[in-house]
Amino acid sequence: MWCVITALASLALASEKKTSSGRWIAWSQRPAERWEHGFVTGNGRHGARVMGHPGSERIICNHEELFVRFWDRRIEMVADIAHLLPEVRRLIDEGREREAYDLANTEAKRQLAGKGRIFPKAVVPHPAFDLHLQFKSAGESSDYRRQLDLETGEALTAWENADGGVEQRAFSSRTYDVNVIQLKGTAGRKLDVTLSLAETPGRRRSIKGVNLRDYTKRPRTAAARGWLFYDVEYGFDPGGYEGVARVTTKGGNMSADGGKLTVSGADEILIVLRILPQEDGSVLQRRSIQAELTKLPGSYREMFVPHAKEHGEMFRRVVLDLGAAKQWATTSTEQLIDASARKGVTPLFLEQIHAMGRYLLISSCGKYPSPLQGIWGGSWSPPWQGGFVLDSNVNLQISAAAMGNLPECARSYFNYVKGMLPGWRINARKYLGCRGFLPGNYADPGKGYLVHLGSRMGWMYWPGGAGWNIHPFYDYALLTGDREFMKKEVLPLYLELSDFYEDYMVKGEEGHYHIYPGVSPENSPRG
Repeated sequence: MWCVITALASLALASEKKTSSGRWIAWSQRPAERWEHGFVTGNGRHGARVMGHPGSERIICNHEELFVRFWDRRIEMVADIAHLLPEVRRLIDEGREREAYDLANTEAKRQLAGKGRIFPKAVVPHPAFDLHLQFKSAGESSDYRRQLDLETGEALTAWENADGGVEQRAFSSRTYDVNVIQLKGTAGRKLDVTLSLAETPGRRRSIKGVNLRDYTKRPRTAAARGWLFYDVEYGFDPGGYEGVARVTTKGGNMSADGGKLTVSGADEILIVLRILPQEDGSVLQRRSIQAELTKLPGSYREMFVPHAKEHGEMFRRVVLDLGAAKQWATTSTEQLIDASARKGVTPLFLEQIHAMGRYLLISSCGKYPSPLQGIWGGSWSPPWQGGFVLDSNVNLQISAAAMGNLPECARSYFNYVKGMLPGWRINARKYLGCRGFLPGNYADPGKGYLVHLGSRMGWMYWPGGAGWNIHPFYDYALLTGDREFMKKEVLPLYLELSDFYEDYMVKGEEGHYHIYPGVSPENSPRG
């Protein structure tokens, strides 16, 4: 076995028309059985999860800025409990740690509830909606293949039955910031398909007394010839979002009925879909979105080629090659998982883990870095709320950005942190009476307010959190050798961090400085 890790920024494609080497294609022998098993595509802002079901397809559509908030986003959701810090310290000094944290948490929760917060966690990322494609077809499908080209970000599903074949392609365009789906008849097939946008299922339970059905108001769907529409307002927050899909065909006929489009006798169908998050969900932007989509190219290839060039250049900057190229082409994901379970780690397994990790990082970093599930959640109640967990998860997910020569992904994290700094400064001042900044271990990426409060620990007493979350800035400056970045971006943050510690530290009678209270979110040590 041989190993080469090499930079390939100048790799030339075989021809101008070729968008992929075909080297990095993961493929499956069957449709996704659960939403978690769907192949994903993303440009950092838009994303889609392709299930690959022949005859009755479901594509889960996502946007990185869709969050359920449990308060009005216009309100400063921070408790003012700095005056309690001396008493909290006195209780800890007496060995009454639980009472100390109960004191702080009880008052903080009371104040936040008074401001309208109804749930003890931060934001919950959620899917936008599902694109349903219902084919009129006869008989069982055969010659099935579902694949994801990590080099281009294109998901392909192909199958045949008695009516002929279907090729379905999907990608999230970096060039035009839309999801693009193409349906094409093969082997003489004419496409007869009903298209619609519908709410992603799963809102049938309550969490901590909050009914998931109250997360949003009732979605509104509509269709007009060549268009599909979806819009919804949030239930606890004035925001909302809408989706607009432009639908064009080659050949055939199209008609609209209610919220559905029916296409009959077409050779190809092209769907170009955009999702728009809204600060005020009651104000629709439908016409402006339609105008923007109308200006976009009318062919799949015109939209795909510039995207594939940009995505591919990022992907190929660093590759892990263990000599398993031929095995990618002959080994499905099902076979790979089975072989790894029986034989242990193989070169093919390591290549796919590295390539897929790199692909997901590239595809999920946009305005924000990746939360727990990337931008591809398919559930309304994901584990750990699917959110931005700042005590370890976000940091781990972007840790390869600098080493992997992906400054675009590093910038997503830097801009995310800088965008939360105003909220972090308010946290430090109102929770602790300090200058500097204080992050929460769960975060609203748009505000940075510390709203995640527990019962056993005082999450507002995390003095190590600020240094932990700005350390990637320092790492990036060291790895890249960018002295200007170190001077202008890193040093000011650490100087402000020193202001925080200067205010928060307490000098003991023995002459030592004490940094307390201090919690470690994943460990719960005493102290």
